[in-house]
Formats: sequence, C-alpha cells, structure tokens
Amino acid sequence: MKIRWNKIAIFMKRDWKNFVSYPVSMLFSFISIFFTLFIFYFLSQVISVKGSIAKYTDSYFAFVIIGIAFSTAVATGLNSIVSSIRSEQMKGTFEFLTTGDLSSVEFLLGSLSFNMLYEILRIFLTILFAVLFFNLKIYWAKSYISFIFLILTFFVFLSFGIFSAGIIIITKKGNPLSFLINQANVLFSGVYFPYEILPKWLIIFSYIFPTTYALKAIRLNLLKGVGLSQLYHELIIMIVLTVIFLPLSILFFNHSIKKAKEWGILGNY
Repeated sequence: MKIRWNKIAIFMKRDWKNFVSYPVSMLFSFISIFFTLFIFYFLSQVISVKGSIAKYTDSYFAFVIIGIAFSTAVATGLNSIVSSIRSEQMKGTFEFLTTGDLSSVEFLLGSLSFNMLYEILRIFLTILFAVLFFNLKIYWAKSYISFIFLILTFFVFLSFGIFSAGIIIITKKGNPLSFLINQANVLFSGVYFPYEILPKWLIIFSYIFPTTYALKAIRLNLLKGVGLSQLYHELIIMIVLTVIFLPLSILFFNHSIKKAKEWGILGNY
C-alpha cells in the first residue's frame, strides 16, 4: 500500500497549529518536566540504592527518571488514536475522513504523527534537563539503541490503542483498555521500582508485559552503556510483538469501520 505522505503532513500541520494556539498550555507542559525532575531528585536523596536497582545504576534518580520518561510512550501509543477519533467524531468529521480516499493507515499515521514526535521531544528534553541540571550520567555513544526500543514500545502499545479505537467505533463507549494497561504498566514493568522485588506470583505478569523488556534494555543502554549484543533477547521480543500486534490491530480497525458503515453508525458517538 502506497502511503501519501502529503496527506500525513496535513494532519501534522493542523495538530501543530492547534498546539501552538494554546501557548499557556504549551508552556506548562514543558515546565512540568522540571517539576517531575525536582520531585524525584529530592526523593532520591532519601532512598538508598541496593539489590535490583544496583545492576542498572547507583542512583535511584537515574533509575526512576529513565522509567518515567520512556514509559510515557505507553500512554501516547494507547491514547493518541482514541483521542483523535473521539475529537473527529465530536466535530462531525470522522465519517468524512474514513469514507473519502484516505486509507485507514494514512488516517492512523496522520492522527498519531504529531503526538509521537512531541512525545519524543519531551523524552529527549527530560533526559537532557536531567543531565544538565541534576547530574544524570548518560552513555550517549550507543543511545540510538534506546531510541529503537522507544519506537518499538510506542508501536506495540499503539496496537492496543488501535484495538481500543476499533471497539469504540462499534460500541461508542469510552476507552476500555487504556486505564487498565497504564496501571499495569506502572505496577509490573519497573517504572518506579524494579519489578524483581515483586512477589513471585506477581512477577509472572512482569514477564508478559512488553515495557518490562523495553525499560530493562533502555536502562542498561543509557546508564551502563550496554550494546545490542547484550540486548538482542529484549530486542527480538519487542520486534515480534510489534510484527504480530500492529497488523492485527489495523485489520481489526478496518473491520470495525466496515461494520459501522454497514450498520449506519459510523458518524455516531
């Protein structure tokens, strides 16, 4: 399928104009980065590093900031498409967009591109500010590996977001997956604390949750300088999950739109 990137650019231009039209909101979205850094920097002063954290770093601040920064890819992947569809439905433009010559892939890419780029910028600024103002030590030489894991994490959870969007098109209900997956991400993936400290009967959930592998790889890469030769296991898992879930989610999304057209409910919300 040929993707017309000029169509994607139209979506991005629209979303950019909408973003900058609220300068106060834009300003506070970046100020919030400093608040997060301040809170966890001072919190880290009273938390000693030992056990599972020590294999990544000697600083709880480094451990948790990497976790918080990169786990936002989960929320972005889950919520971008759902929020975009809900917005188009409320404006009355969703049916027009999905019944014209715009393919579903072009619609999905257009809807998420700006949010994805914005989230990458926020992650980069979070890490950069932590390095410049809070003495975070990062191994930059192989940091492209963390970027690969970030993109794979985004697309894995984008798949769940697309599944959720397909359900919403049919049921007209709120996002059925986002809250559950976001909470499970925080609990099982080691965002704020190492998943290894969980009880054995809970750790099994960590092993089946994709972010566990992504955060482990990203932390070892950025905080220890570990390369792909030692992270191939995590990389294969993330690639396999992306290859399986992303095409399936797009097929389900297309099926949902087809059924909504047949039932005459595509424009309803």
